[in-house]
Amino acid sequence: MDKSIKVSIIIPLYNTPEAYFKRCIDSISSQQYTNYEIIVIDDGSRNELSAAYEKICSSHKNILFVTQENSGVSSARNRGITLATGYYIAFVDGDDTVAKSFLAEALRYTIEELPDLIIGQIQYIPNNKAVSYECGEVYINEDTIADLKKAILGIPQNHINYPVLGSPCGRLYKKEILKDVRFPEGVSHWEDQLFNRSAIEYVKCAVVASQCWYNYYQNDFSAMHNNFNQNYIANARPFWALWNEMNIKETDIFISKELYKKNINFFYAAIHLNLVYLQIPWSEKRNIIKKLSNEPIFLKTVNELQYGDLDKVRDKIRLFGMKHKLYAFMYFMVKQKMRFE
Repeated sequence: MDKSIKVSIIIPLYNTPEAYFKRCIDSISSQQYTNYEIIVIDDGSRNELSAAYEKICSSHKNILFVTQENSGVSSARNRGITLATGYYIAFVDGDDTVAKSFLAEALRYTIEELPDLIIGQIQYIPNNKAVSYECGEVYINEDTIADLKKAILGIPQNHINYPVLGSPCGRLYKKEILKDVRFPEGVSHWEDQLFNRSAIEYVKCAVVASQCWYNYYQNDFSAMHNNFNQNYIANARPFWALWNEMNIKETDIFISKELYKKNINFFYAAIHLNLVYLQIPWSEKRNIIKKLSNEPIFLKTVNELQYGDLDKVRDKIRLFGMKHKLYAFMYFMVKQKMRFE
């Protein structure tokens, strides 16, 4: 391992509980590999919390603490990318932790070459226990990069046999490949998937490791848990717009078809999460589904997909409802599915 390789660790903060942030910093400070810098971007937290963060950071010589007006997690991460001086960049959320072996194990893969991307596994807490993978690492080159892209997008492939998620955490990005890649600002949910989908276009070689390097704590204060369902469509619309643009530009026909299939899930998830529990008349719900059907991403899905593209009878029926704008039928399908789950 070349110990001259510097890693920039970017941590965005917005009203993260002080104890969680300290836990996060402690996990990084215990790293076996020590050539790193930490860039903390406080995205407009409350004054008392911001002061607490700064105090924690001041006790470490290798932490840069920066404040900005509240602009969202994407803006904070982008600020960190701009300030980073490391050869590799890692993203850590302020309420999560990393394994003390994270950097040492990840940088072991730089002995013979310098991969553009080094990916580890993520443990979700408290919903599941860490999973051990007996298989070894998977090396990706230009001939197999399509499989990594599929894995990140959640599309079946046979080359990588354990999870590769859309999250930017638990991995190292060569800073060079992020020269023209940033997190989409103004997108409040699933911005990670958009970022990784953009970044993968610049990756020529990568490693997927079986080790778990990142602990993701699912906390109630998180933005993903606050008023999520009742605002699902409003939250999803900016993501849908950019995702649809990417789908249109996709040159791999197989990936393109698979992503249009996934759009069917986006449509019915919106009905499930946003509409079923709303205490409003059916006429209002019908109008919402009608507007949902006219979103560009779903109009494009209906135009691109044929029934023969779908393997499951359920998906063929769901596409039938979308193609023929059968609003009551689609709503009934969701209600029935929920009833039997």
